[in-house]
Amino acid sequence: MNRYSVRWLRFFLISFSTILIVSIVYLIVLYNQVMSAKTEGFTDTEKKVISQTSIVTIEQITTFHEKESYHVVWGKTEDNMKQLAFVPIDSSDEQIIVVDEHDILSKEVIQNEWEKDCTSCQLNKIVPGKIRNNLVWELTYTDEKGRYVFDYLSIYDGTRYEQFSFSTMFK
Repeated sequence: MNRYSVRWLRFFLISFSTILIVSIVYLIVLYNQVMSAKTEGFTDTEKKVISQTSIVTIEQITTFHEKESYHVVWGKTEDNMKQLAFVPIDSSDEQIIVVDEHDILSKEVIQNEWEKDCTSCQLNKIVPGKIRNNLVWELTYTDEKGRYVFDYLSIYDGTRYEQFSFSTMFK
């Protein structure tokens, strides 16, 4: 090989290595930012729930998005009673709604009833939420026709509140 070829190869390898390292660092930083955004505000919500409700131990916090977003907090009282708290994220004026787990249908009961009604469907997830002051279970699944379905059932008795289904335009 002549000198020109060696220089060109060295320049190419150094450039490629630099771009690769910068890309990897960028992806790591991006991943960390996305993951921290998923739990943003959980610490404030935890403090708010402990100070404003009877919940003293927090087991889990998730986020539910609708017109208004909520943190849904699973926790226990001093008497070891399990409760759910719906904490508004954007509105400090709105009150925290707390319900006892024994007053609502469990996730397992909702799933069992859904499985009876939709035997060939594929469940994605079941999460509690709040839509227009109604507490609901949000079920997301793919039905037998391949549509992606959002099904909202009352958290108290399992009656359907509303349902949306979306079909794919392109396959």
